[in-house]
Amino acid sequence: MLFEARLVHLGTDYSESTPLNAIASVRISFERANRRIGWGIALGIAALVVLGLAGPFGTQIGRALADVSAQISRDPAQASPVAQFLESTLRGLEFLVALMPGMALALVVWGAALAVTGWIGYTTLVVVLPSTEREFVVPGRDRGLIAFAENLAEAIANRMRS
Repeated sequence: MLFEARLVHLGTDYSESTPLNAIASVRISFERANRRIGWGIALGIAALVVLGLAGPFGTQIGRALADVSAQISRDPAQASPVAQFLESTLRGLEFLVALMPGMALALVVWGAALAVTGWIGYTTLVVVLPSTEREFVVPGRDRGLIAFAENLAEAIANRMRS
């Protein structure tokens, strides 16, 4: 809240009051989170790779599993423990490959969420005091915070003139 001679920030657990004379400057900016956008794109590409590998992996593991299962089913009494272990390992891999489309979908959703929040960006109000800075960050392009920063800068300028 902006008063005639002071700026008051009320939080849920605290209150901070700053005299306008103590404020050196006010800075407001809007920025997109480019790093989040980049990670969103990278996760989308990773999802395509995972989805592209699911088919070939599934085919190869299915063939290997069919071969091992055929050998074991010919003579179950003579099946070696290594062949049985290989069969169970291939069944586990087949299960994991079956999960790959779901993992790809999860990567796409995660990447899209990161890209969208990065594109929405954030508005930052910085109040510069003689010994420190106070930074207030709000998601998106907050026109109310921009208007508040303009009013605060005008109030500071008026206080310095008088």
